[in-house]
Amino acid sequence: MLIELALEAVKDDLRKEGVPVDPPTYTIDLAGGVAEEIEHIYDPENKLDTLTIPGDAAQTAVNFVRWRRYLAGLSRLAEAQEDCRLHEFFTQGVEFDWPEGIDGWEEQLRRESRGRVTPPEDDGTPETDAERKWFWLWFSHLSSYDIQAIRAILNVLAQGKLLSKEQFREITDAIRSGMVNLIWQALEPIIKSNQPAVETGAPVVLDA
Repeated sequence: MLIELALEAVKDDLRKEGVPVDPPTYTIDLAGGVAEEIEHIYDPENKLDTLTIPGDAAQTAVNFVRWRRYLAGLSRLAEAQEDCRLHEFFTQGVEFDWPEGIDGWEEQLRRESRGRVTPPEDDGTPETDAERKWFWLWFSHLSSYDIQAIRAILNVLAQGKLLSKEQFREITDAIRSGMVNLIWQALEPIIKSNQPAVETGAPVVLDA
């Protein structure tokens, strides 16, 4: 539920920024002079279309422009919420102690990302410490294979009591085995391409 609340917060923040994350609306007049605002619907497959106004090409064009902006907003929302979901999954689901000898990782991260990624300064608060751990774990430590494996296991953990301990172990073992196979598939062509060709009776010279 905490993750769902965080996702809603992302939507609220984008809405405050002016990103169209809600469907465009139109107004109809009801009996008694009451006006009601209704969300537009555009679903051609089911023949639902409130964007097209017969005999009013100008308003129809405006409606479709607003609809396209809304779709772009939904795309941005989906991307932002996925980033948020991953962030919450890893900060809430992965615990570790700071390793030794990692001084200077913040500057390296800023330099390598050309300033696009900046971890927060250490102010001694638990919230900042957790955020700094997230930055180090995500950007400076985990490989793409690590992220895939951990994310899969966290998704299994999120099922809670639906799974027994034995079922959880079976699934996580399968995940780890699958990731090992993926890594080997990526490395095997490289290893083979670096193996020297062996000819009968010819010496093999290996570079240092």
